Amino acid sequence: MKVAVIGAGSWGTALATLLERNGHEVILIGREPDEIDAMRRDRVNARYLPGIKLGDNLAFGLIGDA
Repeated sequence: MKVAVIGAGSWGTALATLLERNGHEVILIGREPDEIDAMRRDRVNARYLPGIKLGDNLAFGLIGDA
């Protein structure tokens, strides 16, 4: 199933990670370009969930991107 999670805070990141680990195609959408770029690059949400590795198949996007 394809899923979009809007909000890249602690709850949204945890939900997106759980869904991705269970085999869903997930995009995590946030509003802060620097934070989304860092999550894409480092595969961790250092601000809200430090130490939790984000899956290699988790995609990222920005609110307002079309």
